[in-house]
Amino acid sequence: MSFETGMVLAHLTDRVFVPYGFGVPWYPGCNGNGRRGPNITDLFDVPVPFRRDRLFDKTVHVPGALRCDWAPMFQSVLAFPDLESADERELDEFSNGRQHRYGFGPEHAAAADLQIDTKTLASVAYFFFVDAGRRRTIAELVARFRPRSEYREVSAAIAARLGRFNAIHLRRSNFVERSVTPRASSVTGAEIVRNIAAHMDRRLPLLVLTDGVSDDPVFAAIRS
Repeated sequence: MSFETGMVLAHLTDRVFVPYGFGVPWYPGCNGNGRRGPNITDLFDVPVPFRRDRLFDKTVHVPGALRCDWAPMFQSVLAFPDLESADERELDEFSNGRQHRYGFGPEHAAAADLQIDTKTLASVAYFFFVDAGRRRTIAELVARFRPRSEYREVSAAIAARLGRFNAIHLRRSNFVERSVTPRASSVTGAEIVRNIAAHMDRRLPLLVLTDGVSDDPVFAAIRS
């Protein structure tokens, strides 16, 4: 979500996307054995001009940049191209109770660099208040942000061998250890089963994609 937001912002403002802090390894143990873990730009096609040199930087320092300190995206709306010309009634309807509203003005266009600081756990579709043409462009842009061809080919081959199946993504690991989401450490396997049973055919194989460990108790209920 963070990467998609950055791509869309760069595209709308006709700028180069400079992502920070995305160079973290994607599999355990790679730091201790001298191997570099793959980062997001190794795995995905990025459909906008971007720079790789800041991927491993956790601290953003851009001298002279115009800093935009925004509330979390799930509480906010960005009206583009500007907030002043947005239709108030349509903006209210789109906001759906979100209180924070932002837009870009002449000072943003004149700035050499924009430094956006916000929590980005939200879908771009519910953050960018734009006209129908830009909405289609954003959807097309995000659709082009996809795994590179070699990974898509492997995935297609695996799916073909499995036949019809259901799939879920169970995020565990740091979500549980750091309480990233409020109930990640307390949700039970039985609760997960109740949630998915209402939507999935039990007769089909279930593919579980997870960063959890196999003896995690939540998986016992799913297996049974």
